Amino acid sequence: MNDAIRSARPEAADPGLAARLAKLPTGVVWDVLRVMGLPHQAVDASIAGLESSMALCGPAFCVKGQTWLGALPKPDPRLPQPRYELFDHLYPGCIMVVDSGRYGEAVLMGENFAISAVAAGCAGFVLDGATRDAQSLVDQRIPVFKRFVTPASSAGRWSITHFEVPITLPGQTSAGVPVHPGDFVLADRDGVVIVPRQHAARVADYAARVDEIEQIQRKELIEGKDDRRTIYERYDRFAHIEPIARD
Repeated sequence: MNDAIRSARPEAADPGLAARLAKLPTGVVWDVLRVMGLPHQAVDASIAGLESSMALCGPAFCVKGQTWLGALPKPDPRLPQPRYELFDHLYPGCIMVVDSGRYGEAVLMGENFAISAVAAGCAGFVLDGATRDAQSLVDQRIPVFKRFVTPASSAGRWSITHFEVPITLPGQTSAGVPVHPGDFVLADRDGVVIVPRQHAARVADYAARVDEIEQIQRKELIEGKDDRRTIYERYDRFAHIEPIARD
């Protein structure tokens, strides 16, 4: 087994940590990452859910693909083919994150690909590119965050080349957001945030407290007993957060 695949699973696939992060809004998690010193973890807003109610959270199963001018090289049948082999390495609760190389012509996956991945344990998809069979995916409640939707197939023009290697997604506040195997992927109606696996437990703890404080602030704003400034100055939402130590 690839060393990256072996190292990503034990810690990153912790269902308790994923469940804790899944309860939190992406906005709160992004705020915490910013205060910790990681301000560029939001994926570009062009990558959004097939439906506004879609959400997902889990460790990243990273996939990388490439397009060629003209026809794809014919694969050697004697060698492993990543587009098929990756299904043997998916694990329960993982989120497939696809770096397409900014491919914008046709789809990265459709319904049959998604069904196969879900059967192998995949809990959702984040695609820097397109899907098709959108209504079927929605009907089956498969969470898919994509850049666009098109009926056009990429057969012979784009293919998966690697899996469980570091990849990059387009960023909202930077050119790109690095994603490593096992990093946590959190997505909801507001967008997609990447939480580096080595900081995920601290982020979950910090964000849970921020969320509690914001719920108190929201309640007081609704009640209207004080003005916004007074309410916000009463609580320091981020006082408990320690920035990441830099060497």
